[in-house]
Amino acid sequence: MENLNNGWIHRESRLPAETDGDSTGKVFAWHAYQGVMLTRWDDFPKNSFNIYWMCLSEGIKAPWIVATERKPTKEDSDALNCVLARSSHGDISITGFHQFDWNSDLTHWLSPPLPPSDYKELRKMQ
Repeated sequence: MENLNNGWIHRESRLPAETDGDSTGKVFAWHAYQGVMLTRWDDFPKNSFNIYWMCLSEGIKAPWIVATERKPTKEDSDALNCVLARSSHGDISITGFHQFDWNSDLTHWLSPPLPPSDYKELRKMQ
């Protein structure tokens, strides 16, 4: 797979295909203003602010951290205070690290993937 900018693939290089999605069709998207998000592979091109994408398997390399053993902190989160979360049903989402203080359905977490190297420049898009 073509890896650019911390594993992120630019939309002009290649759009995600069905085989890039996980079992539910999700891929990571780097939104120019909102940072890392989750979206279906076929919804990615519909948002012009989704500049980069990455397969979930590329962004989730470390083992999941059990929330009852260690809750995420601000230092574990991204610039928007978010982490990757897994629920008791196995669903993956991106949510604020503080959600683990009250949402017992969130059982595991990981720090999100590093941003693309030019992420600050993307925010200057007009």
